[in-house]
Amino acid sequence: MGLFDKLKKGVSSLAGAAMAPAPREEEPAAVEDEPEAAAQEDDRAAARAEWSVNNSMGWARYLDAAERDDDDKERARLDHESMCVACSPSFGSLDPDDLETFCLIGFELEEAEAEDSTALEAKLREHGLSGKEEWWRIVASFIVHHYRDLPREEAADRHVQAMANARFRQQANATQRAAAADPTLLAPFEGVTVEGWAKAAAALGSETDAGRQAQLLLRLGMDAAKWQRVNDEFQARMQRDTSFVIAQAFGAAFTQAQTGAVGAGGGAGQSGDEPVSFERYAEIMGAMGAWGQSGADVNANLKQHFGITAMDISKIAAFWNTRFQADVKLMIKHGELMTKYQEQYAGAGGHDDDLAV
Repeated sequence: MGLFDKLKKGVSSLAGAAMAPAPREEEPAAVEDEPEAAAQEDDRAAARAEWSVNNSMGWARYLDAAERDDDDKERARLDHESMCVACSPSFGSLDPDDLETFCLIGFELEEAEAEDSTALEAKLREHGLSGKEEWWRIVASFIVHHYRDLPREEAADRHVQAMANARFRQQANATQRAAAADPTLLAPFEGVTVEGWAKAAAALGSETDAGRQAQLLLRLGMDAAKWQRVNDEFQARMQRDTSFVIAQAFGAAFTQAQTGAVGAGGGAGQSGDEPVSFERYAEIMGAMGAWGQSGADVNANLKQHFGITAMDISKIAAFWNTRFQADVKLMIKHGELMTKYQEQYAGAGGHDDDLAV
C-alpha cells in the first residue's frame, strides 16, 4: 500500500471525530504477532503520554481503534501522529490551506515510492522533506487541519475533489515538461497549429458532404491538398510521440471544437454515445501505462491489441476526460480500474476479449 493510499484511508478514519474527554485505557485485542502488537502498544502509550502533557482534545480515542493489520502497520503511526499534531501541527514549507498542492505532492511521492527507495528519497528532498517521518507528520497535520470538524461523507467528498484537481495538475505538468523537452512536437506546420488541426478534424468529422467540407477548410485557411499534408504531418508526429504530448493537445482542442457528434473513428462526441466503454477505456490506458514502463512500442501495441491509433485514443480520452471533470467519483473508479489493467498487462495477462471496443 502506497503512502497516499494510507492517507486516503486515514481521512476516512479520522474525519468527523467526536471529541473524547480522555484516552481510553482498554486492553488491546489479541493479535497473532505479539512483538509487533507490543511495539504498537508502546507507540500508543507514548501518544497517550503526549496527549496528557499537551491536553490534546480527544484524538487518542483513535489510537485504540487503529487497525492492527500486518499489511498496514503505518496506520497506527498515522493515528499517533494525528493525535500529536492536534496541539503542534507541522506543515513544512506547504501552505496549510492548499489541500490541492498537498495532494499533488502525495501523488508524486507515491509514484516515486513505487519506483524504488532511491527515487522516493530524491523526491522527498526535492520537496524539502527530511524523510518519510516528516512527511507522515505533515500528512497527519493536513488531516487534522482540514477534516477534524467535518462529517465523514463531507470530508471524503472534499478530499476526492482535491485529489482530482491534483491529478489533472500532475498530468498537465507532465505534458508541459515533455513539450519543453521537444519543442518540435507542437511546432506549427505550414502555419497550422495542433489546435488548428484539431479544429479542422472536428469540423470535417461532423460534415460528410464533400462540397461543405471544402467550404469548412477554406474558412480555416486550407484547401483539400493542404489539409492532407497537415493531417499527414501531425499524425506522423503523433506516431513517434511516446510522451503523448500531441495526443493530449489534440484531444483537448478537439473536444473544445466539437459542435456535433464527433468521437473516435467518427463516433459520438462527449454529449453522444460512448466511443468505447468505460471499462475498455480503463483497460486501454492501463495497457498503455504498462507498455510505456516496459519500453514497448505503445503505438504499435495500440494497433495490435485494440485496433486503434494514437489519434483515436486522443479523441477517446477527450470524451472521457470531459465526463471525469463533471464526475470526480467516476474518475476515481477509472483510476482503480486502470491500475488493475496496468498490473494485468505488466504481467503479460493480455486484454479482455469480452469487453467491446
